[in-house]
Amino acid sequence: MPACPAGYYSNSVICLNCTNGCATCSSNIICLSCPSSSYLLGSACSPTCPNGMISSNSTGGGVCQYCNSSCNTCLSSNTSFCTSCNSGIYLFNGQCMTNCSSGYYANNATGICSVCQAPCSTCYGISNCLSCVIATNFLINSFCVGCQYPCLTCALTITNCTSCNTSDSYPYFYVSACLSTCPLTFYNDASFICLPCTSPCLTCNGVGSQSCLTCITNYLQLNASCYAVCPSGYYGLSNQCIACSPPCLTCTGPSTCTSCTSGLYLLGALCQSNCSGMATNGSICLYCNPNCLTCLTNNNSFCTSCNTGLFLYNGVCQSNCSSGLYGDSTSKQCLSCVSPCASCTSSTSCLSCINPSLFLINSICTACTSPCLTCSISINNCTSCNTSSAYLILFNNNCLTACPITYYNDTPTTCSKCNSPCDTCSSSATNSCFSCLTGYYLLLNSCYSICPTTYFANTTNCSSCSLPCSNCLGSSTVCISCQPGYYLSGSICVTNCSTGQIIINGTICQTCFSNCVTCLSSNNSNSYSNSYCTGCPTTTYLYQGTCIPSCPAQYYSDANNSRCDACISPCLTCSSSTQCLSCLLSTSFLINFNCVTCSGNCLTCSLSPSNCTSCNTSSSLSYLFNNNCMASCPSTYYDGGSYNCLLCNSPC
Repeated sequence: MPACPAGYYSNSVICLNCTNGCATCSSNIICLSCPSSSYLLGSACSPTCPNGMISSNSTGGGVCQYCNSSCNTCLSSNTSFCTSCNSGIYLFNGQCMTNCSSGYYANNATGICSVCQAPCSTCYGISNCLSCVIATNFLINSFCVGCQYPCLTCALTITNCTSCNTSDSYPYFYVSACLSTCPLTFYNDASFICLPCTSPCLTCNGVGSQSCLTCITNYLQLNASCYAVCPSGYYGLSNQCIACSPPCLTCTGPSTCTSCTSGLYLLGALCQSNCSGMATNGSICLYCNPNCLTCLTNNNSFCTSCNTGLFLYNGVCQSNCSSGLYGDSTSKQCLSCVSPCASCTSSTSCLSCINPSLFLINSICTACTSPCLTCSISINNCTSCNTSSAYLILFNNNCLTACPITYYNDTPTTCSKCNSPCDTCSSSATNSCFSCLTGYYLLLNSCYSICPTTYFANTTNCSSCSLPCSNCLGSSTVCISCQPGYYLSGSICVTNCSTGQIIINGTICQTCFSNCVTCLSSNNSNSYSNSYCTGCPTTTYLYQGTCIPSCPAQYYSDANNSRCDACISPCLTCSSSTQCLSCLLSTSFLINFNCVTCSGNCLTCSLSPSNCTSCNTSSSLSYLFNNNCMASCPSTYYDGGSYNCLLCNSPC
């Protein structure tokens, strides 16, 4: 199919008219060009190009093209040359900028960078200066204002100088001010700025510590310099360093030398020609040590003689000579003691002896009497013994062959007291006794105030108890307790307790009370056991653990068993288990030692069950008449008050 003419498009069958205002198209919805009255915007025709776009043909029929991204609008001939800017950025020479160049400010009303107006050099508004065109001006509330005389330039305030006019009478700049001269402690440099003097200068005429006119406190001036300490050959006076006067080489004052000129010697604070009678150290005269009378010329601490009361020994003067020496009053020296003296007060008077076997008598070393090895106070008062002899043990300043009684050898040469309760012993141990102190008893080399179990105190020893005793007293056969399986009966141990005895606590035979034949056995050690009878002699009867001569009421005597047995109901009292002596119930009466119940309406009776002695008053036959119970008393009889019918008195 041939191509469709302009203004038409093909649907592959026929050519159809372009719609939607298209000049040419490729379909009913896609424009390829627009008529002169509109502009191609994408695939559609628009009467105008939107903001941020321009037409390639200003007379219509052109294509809408995008401006540079920062532009709101731009030249149709140049999309990068903005004619207006988006909000927040500003137009300057066809460019959109977030910050305007120096000398311009952001004009929010026009959206462009506007030039600052004089006298502003830079600004943030038409009359809001940030800096000034004239250097001598400064800012106050965003206005450029001139400085006050004598400031050449200033800042913050019109009197706050930042530089001075050096050809004026106030040329020197000092702390925001222009001065005619720099203040004290400052000097003016070549640039007319007041600078501080260098410490330790207080006042100065230039830079550095060699330009001082005066010094700070505690410093001394010499020429144009200040010193904490004056140089050698000078001394400090009134804040000045003064030269020392001859013959002083160095000094601390006008007449106080610390060293001397050549050929002279310093003695104290003076210079002299020699050091007569003294030692020297270079050009200094040194006094001898205070204890010395004279000393070596090259060593003032080495004495050659001493002051009164002191003694010379090896160049030292001392009040007391060392051990082995004595102070000789003639030579004033410490001399060695003469043997046999170890220490002494003179050549013939010893204080101690070289040989320990000698001791002092009248300051003379004398030999001790045998067997003393050493001694004191006297020749036979031993302080040690000759261990090579038989008398090697020292005891109370005596040398013995053996320790005294009640003592033992704690070492081969010394004795110690036996520890209580041992009287004699072989060591300090409590089981090393040979005999005991009074009141104690010996057993197996130990002493006891009370002998252990199975032993008894026998004079001075603990002796063993004889079996079957477990413990005994005073004798091996006088038992106070027994071995298991035996019972203590008196002071002997038996296998069985005798008749009339009981076992207490399973270990002791205890005799019953005298009126018991047998008594109650118990494991309790109380007196109740052996007093509670279980059998009685033939003349007494057992009643509640007691043997009594006759049984109490309601009991009868069982002669065969020698005991009191209780009467059996209905007997109140009885003579045997089958013979009542009185009845328990008042309604019963005795017939042949038997209690028989009354018959009929009898409450009580006698002789026979029907022979009433009282009537039941709660029954209909409650009146007693001639040993019979009746409903009422017969004629000529009346109730005497206790349901007894009594005969009426005559003439009734």
